[in-house]
This record gives sequence, structure tokens and C-alpha cells, in this order.
Amino acid sequence: DAVSQVVTNLLSNSLKYAPDRSTVRLSTASAGGAARLTVRDDGEGMDQDILENQLFVLFRSSKEGLTDKIGKFGVGFVSVFALAPTEVTVTTSRGSGRSWTGVLAQDHEYSIFEQPGGDSSGTTVTLTVPLQDEFHTFVSNAHASLVRWCRHSATPIEFSVQSDDSSP
Repeated sequence: DAVSQVVTNLLSNSLKYAPDRSTVRLSTASAGGAARLTVRDDGEGMDQDILENQLFVLFRSSKEGLTDKIGKFGVGFVSVFALAPTEVTVTTSRGSGRSWTGVLAQDHEYSIFEQPGGDSSGTTVTLTVPLQDEFHTFVSNAHASLVRWCRHSATPIEFSVQSDDSSP
């Protein structure tokens, strides 16, 4: 299903760029009929150029020309739109004291802005998704994907759930 596809792609990206000593966090939260799906890592992070010219551009990848990497086609991140999110937010830093946030709308238009902070490296991707099913079904699908595709990961992955009890 779409939740599994998105979770798998987001976790795959985090695991590729997060060293074994880091932690990847997958969390879900319900808020007024929508779900928030967040994947956070303490990997190498990105800068404005990578956000603008690779991550947010279809068929472009930071792994182009690298023969020892898979996923060089630049289509994985776009899978987030399989869930028809109302918004996708990417906050990232390379630990240089600069942090970047990119916000993608449903129409795939985006804005990127610098914000204070960025003393540590890492990336957080948050999707706000209107719930089509009950929140517990969304959570169950996200967890099943985590268990199926990441059970052999050397990088620890934390899973957490928060509910405001007002979801359908």
C-alpha cells in the first residue's frame, strides 16, 4: 500500500546517509483528521543546493555517477506524493550552523528558506496526510513496513505513535 511505499523510501534514504552510530526515528501523530508521518535521522544532512537541485527535482540524484550506490534515478523522494499529503516539510543541516527548510505543497510547488540553528547534522521529513482510513490502520501499515524492510538494519530505528483521539 502507499503508506508502506512511502515509509520504505523515506527510511531507505535515512539509512543510506546516516552512519551506523546514528538513530533513525519514525513517528506518527494524529491531528484533527490528518496524520503526520515523520522520519528523522542524524545523518550527513543536505544544503540548499541539494534540496533545490537534487531532492526536489525529478530524475536527479546526489548519487549520479557513483557506481557503488543504488537508487540513482531520482524518483524515490517523489513517492511521498503517493499519500496525497497536504504538505511535505524537509528540515536539514550539515552541522555548519546553517539549517534549511523546504516546504512542498500538493501541487509540487516548493519554497526553501534558511533558519537559525543547524549545529548538528541530520534531516527531518514530515508529511501531513489527510486520513482516508482510521489512524490505527495508518500506524499499522507504517509499522508493518518498518518491520518488513528494516528488520536487519544495523542503524537503530525508533518508532513512536501519538494520538489526539479526534481522528476518524
